[in-house]
Amino acid sequence: MSGNWDANVRLLYPAEKGQRVALESILVGDAFDVVTHVEIGKGIMQFATGWKLFVSVRNVSRCTVLATETTEGTLPPANEHWHRQIPLAIDAGWVADEGDMLDIIATFRFRAGANEDYSFARSEPFVVAVS
Repeated sequence: MSGNWDANVRLLYPAEKGQRVALESILVGDAFDVVTHVEIGKGIMQFATGWKLFVSVRNVSRCTVLATETTEGTLPPANEHWHRQIPLAIDAGWVADEGDMLDIIATFRFRAGANEDYSFARSEPFVVAVS
């Protein structure tokens, strides 16, 4: 659980399109979702104004970035913890070779008035398959 004055990415993983179960492998070029679990503490939520999530899918085997996506939203101040799963779609068509290892990195920016809190996470690696 996040502290009262923190906003944190708690979990980050690839999932089949429209699902929330983590993948260990993916067919080359297939569309998939990146699921980010975010938690914001009760104290800092009282000053909430908005958030932004930056996601990159990396080919660790080739040291390249396959895809990047960003999403954001506004948040009204509230006197409660905020827990959400934020899915982001990764479109089909990315290119990698069989056996390449991929991972995902995410940065979450939370705005509380004039203040910002950044958190980041890295997924477990997953492998590219051809069938």
